[in-house]
This record gives sequence, C-alpha cells and structure tokens, in this order.
Amino acid sequence: MRPPPHAPHAPRAFTLVELLLGSFLGALIATSVYKVFVSTSSYYGRQLEETQARAGGRFALEHLKAELRDLGRLSILSVAPGARDPLYCGARLYTGVELLDNDAGGAGYERPALLSRNGLAADRLRLLVDASDATPLRVEAAAGGALRLARDTQQASLAARRLVSPGAEGRFGQLFDSNALARVTQVGTGRYDVLPVQGAALANGVGAVTLDAPPCPELNCNAGGCLVNPLHWVEYAVLADEDEPDRTRLARRRLSPQGAAPVPDSELALAEYVVNFQVWGDYDTRGGDAGGPVVSGVGRAPLVPADPRLRDDRGNWAGQLPEGDVMGRWPHRLRGLTALISVRESRLDPTLPPPADADGGRAPQEVDRALVVTPKGEGYARVSSVVGGVETPNLYRGD
Repeated sequence: MRPPPHAPHAPRAFTLVELLLGSFLGALIATSVYKVFVSTSSYYGRQLEETQARAGGRFALEHLKAELRDLGRLSILSVAPGARDPLYCGARLYTGVELLDNDAGGAGYERPALLSRNGLAADRLRLLVDASDATPLRVEAAAGGALRLARDTQQASLAARRLVSPGAEGRFGQLFDSNALARVTQVGTGRYDVLPVQGAALANGVGAVTLDAPPCPELNCNAGGCLVNPLHWVEYAVLADEDEPDRTRLARRRLSPQGAAPVPDSELALAEYVVNFQVWGDYDTRGGDAGGPVVSGVGRAPLVPADPRLRDDRGNWAGQLPEGDVMGRWPHRLRGLTALISVRESRLDPTLPPPADADGGRAPQEVDRALVVTPKGEGYARVSSVVGGVETPNLYRGD
C-alpha cells in the first residue's frame, strides 16, 4: 500500500531580524547612491561654473585683442609732442590710447563695491578706433568742412561700396554720427587731419559728411584725392549692475570725444561677473631714455628687454611712473599690449575659506576668490583669470 502524499508546507515569513537587516542594507545602498549623486552633481556644477567663467573671460579677451591689433592703424595721436604723428597736419590733439591705471573712481566713473570690498581696482582702457574696420571711403569733392563722397559704384573696394550702397543709411549714420571723428587722408602724401563730425547723410548711394571745420589746406581735398574714415572713442571698463551691484561686467562703450561722456545705447557687455581688468605694455626703451633720441647702432629697430616681473600688472618699463602715465606719454613706443580679465563664478562656494593673504599681497593673476554679497547672504566665489597679449606694430609712428 502506497503512503499518502505529503501535505504542502505553509509559506515561511521573514523574521523581524531579516526585515531590519534588509531595511538597513537598502537604506545604506540608497544613501550611498544619493551621496554619489550629490557629489557628482556638485562636482559637475563646479566644473560648469568654472568653464562658464573662463569662457566669458576668453570671449572678452579675444574681442579686446582683435581691437588692440588694429590699434593705431589709422591714428596714433597724443598730447605729448614726442608722440605726435609726423603725418598729422591738424591743430587739435587727440589721444590714440589712454590707460587709467587701477582707477579708484571719480571723474564720471564709480568703482563697483565688489571691487572695493576685495581690495581690487580695475583699469580703464580708452582707444581711438576705426569704426569702419579700416575701410576708407573716397571723397569726390570738398567745400570747406562739407565732404561729398563718390557714389557707391565708384568706391575702391567691395566693403566701401557696401558702406554707401542704398539700404546702408542706418549703418552709415551710426559710423558718422555727431559723437564720431573723421580722419581725412590725402592719398598722394599720406598726410591727414582728424576733425569732429557734425552730421552725415546717405541717399541713392551718395554719401555726405559734414565736419565742424575744413581739413588742413595742404590736403587739398576740394578736387578729390582724399579718403575719409570714421573714428570712435571707446572705453573698456568694469561696471556694476544697477539692480544687482555685485553682478559686475566688463563693458565696451563709446565716449564722446568732447568731455568723454558715455554715448547712450552704445554699451556692449563682453563678460559678466568680471572682478578685475588689467592692461600693461612692452615698451621700446632704447638706451633707457624713452624720451631721448635714436640710439646710435640701434636705429629705429625695436629693443624690448624682458619683463623683470611677470607676476605683476606692469610691463617692462623700468622707471617708477605708473603704467598709465607711461602709456600716455609714450604710446608710440609700445611694442605690445597684454590684458588680464578675471571672472568670478556666479554661485557662491560654501567650502571656500577666506584667502590666506587677505592683505592684498597677491598678484592679479593669483586672485582666486572674491567676497560676494547677495540678498541671501555673503560668501566667496571662485575666480578664474585669463591673460593674453598682442603685438602693436601699428602704433609706431616716427620716433
């Protein structure tokens, strides 16, 4: 006789110890995953902030370098007699490059509170630039200060034809507005004059520019043979946001040649959260006397000694004058310009302690954090600096 089959066993439940152990292990795994996620997200956020800060600084630096490369291509004028361009026949004095070194404010500029709080004083750089990208327009005739340009089809280059072609009235008016200067050049001799613009008009491909006075008589533009270019006086400066003062920016804005007042609606923000802007130069010191004659055996060839202190914000000038004074007195001896732009991260980093050398003993390139005040509190933000330089051969005019 076969034995009866076994009855099925009842399902076995987890014991309390097993439930507690499983819950503990699950919580441990979840916590570990969460910590890894938070750490990865935080690291990614820091890297993104640093990348954005460096990208903003590089964009602003490349824009500035492009303008510095062209500096002096059409004008290098200065109040210093030794720096006067021998081709300039005008009676008025303009400055081709002006550096307001470590500007503490005043004279129409208010230093942002963020810079003052961190013991920083950014430079302001002013340049006289050709607004047409070195595109001279041919003058057909002149009567006193009134210049009549050749029609678009008779201009010498495609770029010039575009500047005075039908449909370019708005652009033409911006180039030769009442805050512009006009450089009038005699093609045959290279001599030129620089005069303020009173007004301009463009109709049916024919442009007209009215100056506040006739150009130099020796240019003899009445019968043609002259070219005209628009010049703008621009400034690079660190400015504060009106609604959020610690949201500083490096801006390029136009200035009026008379009085240096900012031209309305001319500002271009190149980078946000900028905390420092420094400019310095390499000079041809020839014989150690920047105001002296050409040294025998050296001639006019540039002689640029090495910068003795690469960590500072001054070039190879060996004297005791501030960088801005040197650049203002001898711009024609500049052989290169270097710029530094420091940009902070937009978010505060709670892990950053105060700098060890809070007394301001660091070089501009070594500023790695900035004390920032926000509506939610204050703390430190990381700072990234970019440095770049260009040669400025166009600045050399005579001795």
